[in-house]
Amino acid sequence: MFIVVRWGFFMGKIVVDRFNVKASLYLLTHAHTDHMRGLRKGWSKGPILCSEETGRVIQALYGVPKSLIPTIAPGEEIKVFGAVIKAYDANHCPGALMFKVEREEEGDDKGKVEVYTGDFRLNDRMRGILHEFEGADVCYLDMTYNNPCFMFPPQSHAIQQVIEVLETCEGKDSFVGIYNIGKNKVVKAVSKHFGVPVYVPERTYRVYQALDMGEIVTKNMEDTCISAYSRGFLEKPKVDSPLFYKISMGYTVIPTGWACIMKPRNRRGRRIEYVAYSEHNDYYELQEFIKTIKPKKIVNFHRGK
Repeated sequence: MFIVVRWGFFMGKIVVDRFNVKASLYLLTHAHTDHMRGLRKGWSKGPILCSEETGRVIQALYGVPKSLIPTIAPGEEIKVFGAVIKAYDANHCPGALMFKVEREEEGDDKGKVEVYTGDFRLNDRMRGILHEFEGADVCYLDMTYNNPCFMFPPQSHAIQQVIEVLETCEGKDSFVGIYNIGKNKVVKAVSKHFGVPVYVPERTYRVYQALDMGEIVTKNMEDTCISAYSRGFLEKPKVDSPLFYKISMGYTVIPTGWACIMKPRNRRGRRIEYVAYSEHNDYYELQEFIKTIKPKKIVNFHRGK
């Protein structure tokens, strides 16, 4: 699909995953905070082009007016500010996109092709479109796990490992490490397997509501014995937290790519298990991506920098 869009100007500056600079158009790959630096409540600097799912999340969390959120779906293109922008599914968190930007304006940059992967995980569907990135002038690449020690199992296998760990809890309080948005596949599978919603904090609950996934989570701890919080909170709960005792007596499983270099821990008498579930490429998937598209230049785009 090809769409011609103009917001008052034909030429303008386009930036990706940066909201602390002045631009005519802001592209947002996905709604993780490390890719939204500078995005604040009351945003009015300019339009943010993103997926429909990401748009709903930034509306729910930051109150960004819908009028400033033009959306684009995987496979769609727009022509704006002297560039053709095409979106691709990133297989990361819900709504995550990759962008290809081809410059059409006159001058030295005419015909220049830039690929912004944001965060992504290579899969068979994505392999079918990689030829569209071949020979890109610049690839801004997610290289989070760019080390041979990182080799991940398929996500479905890792999710099954998470479930198997939780089954050993035998109805006791158990905890899963997640993000506000991301690892939703884990939460969905856990809720389905155990037949209960997963407790999440208020901010995370709002995200799931915005994504039409509210039925698998709850704000009421009495509804379930499975809760989900951030990894940092679960690894080091504050002593003065009302949840400190409950977490200390429970069982924690943390799905993360960093599990490849981490061992199970015993903290204050409780066990923390790590499972190599990742929504990023492992080292070998990353190398496959690079060898397939053969970009002229690679820029490490880790954490949106």
